Amino acid sequence: MPRLLKSFDEAAWIGGAVEAVTAAIVGALERGQKRFDASLSGGTTPAPLYAALAASPAVAGLAARIGLHFWVGDERDVPADAPDRNGAVIAAALAGILGAASGAALATLHRWPEGGRAAACARYAEEIRAALGPEPVFDLALLGMGADGHTAGLFSMDQVRAADTASALTLATRAPSPPVDRMTMGAALLRRSRSVIVLLRGGAKADTLRAVLSGAPFPAASVAGPGAVFHYLDSGR
Repeated sequence: MPRLLKSFDEAAWIGGAVEAVTAAIVGALERGQKRFDASLSGGTTPAPLYAALAASPAVAGLAARIGLHFWVGDERDVPADAPDRNGAVIAAALAGILGAASGAALATLHRWPEGGRAAACARYAEEIRAALGPEPVFDLALLGMGADGHTAGLFSMDQVRAADTASALTLATRAPSPPVDRMTMGAALLRRSRSVIVLLRGGAKADTLRAVLSGAPFPAASVAGPGAVFHYLDSGR
């Protein structure tokens, strides 16, 4: 069963998530890995977590011992320089360890390629396979959840089923609101990550969260899987 960790204070919510990500990196080191690969959710909700990770002395210390590789899990089909492109938001939040602030890169951010969605999906899938092998497994998948129960770029159970094969590493999807054209990692790829964290906030998501945790057929329940930990900031309705 998925676990729920509820916070009522934003600092505690971010701090708990930082500890969870740090523990996942330590786990990779203990397995003897030379690199740590994590898929990161887009949107504004996780941006404070990414900024906290970039400012964490513990993460900086671990970066000296293992290669940190962050991958943008889902993307919007907007121009590469658009401010609402997920890769740009994540890069800005992680700037402290990507080299933009210090001049010395402590981590690598893998962004979705530019160009049409079909070609971008194919090239990104090739990059994932080249880095992680023919049956890639991320050390961590950090997901979000909308009030409608969507996660990553998967907005319906039909999209989840289309993405729920081992070969569907990436796919083009459509969202119910602009920008409607999206790209996302596949459900099976995200679910088989060694650790899955779902980061969400807001009282408006409380009812959907209860349904997701009970196994109701929402994309977030299917993609996160039974071993996921939901870090929820209950900030009221």
